[in-house]
Amino acid sequence: MRTNLVSSLGRVTTDVVRDALAADVILQQGPVETRPPTKPKPKRTSPKAPTKPKAPVVPVTEPPTQSNPDVGDVPSGGKAWTASYISDGAVPATFPADIAITIGWTQAAAAALPSIAEDIATSVSTVTTAAPGFDDIKVVGIVPPGEAHVVVDVRDHERLASPESIGLAVTTLVDIGAGRRAITQAEILLPPARLDAARAHGAAVLLHELLHALGLGHADFEPEVMHPNFSRQTELGPGDIVGLSILGAARHDLRLDAAA
Repeated sequence: MRTNLVSSLGRVTTDVVRDALAADVILQQGPVETRPPTKPKPKRTSPKAPTKPKAPVVPVTEPPTQSNPDVGDVPSGGKAWTASYISDGAVPATFPADIAITIGWTQAAAAALPSIAEDIATSVSTVTTAAPGFDDIKVVGIVPPGEAHVVVDVRDHERLASPESIGLAVTTLVDIGAGRRAITQAEILLPPARLDAARAHGAAVLLHELLHALGLGHADFEPEVMHPNFSRQTELGPGDIVGLSILGAARHDLRLDAAA
């Protein structure tokens, strides 16, 4: 029986943290006003001027519908890969080109996971081999929280409410102008109660969460590392590779200095 891997991504935009993959929206409604009935207005006899159709609204919190046609049959809308965030409807959000990405882990993670250095090195090598756009990722070892662009830590989080959850990626997004967003920092969090999975299959857990941290969302096909059901897979699927390549290329269109 497979364990469901629940991963969540946070976004910081004008001091509001949102979950990019959340579909639930809570609507708050105030008290209902009661008004006296009004007399119907007489109908106008003059013809109304034609109105221009409104442009369609593109929801920026939804993953793009791009998919890799070489993977499986996708007529039903299944996705071989998705981006976690869209910048302007075309450019997916990831780390910008002017950030040389560093990845490290806390002392707590080092104590809990004896093989973490090897597992992270393996995950980073898998990414950089598949997507040259991420070949600047540097492993820096043990760091305090927040002292690397991607930090692995062992602690609980409100998004890890399910006992089935074995990992979580939380990313920080910033607006860089022209309707575009970029990831500037990410945390990979492993819940203390589920460290058994991370100890037994650390490379698979960390690879999945690292891809989230770089900007990939969940895929619909099980041959992909980014399928939400944990499969212990450490080899990228075709959709994973396509998605990483697109994110790597998008880095050149996302620069923090453009926001200055």
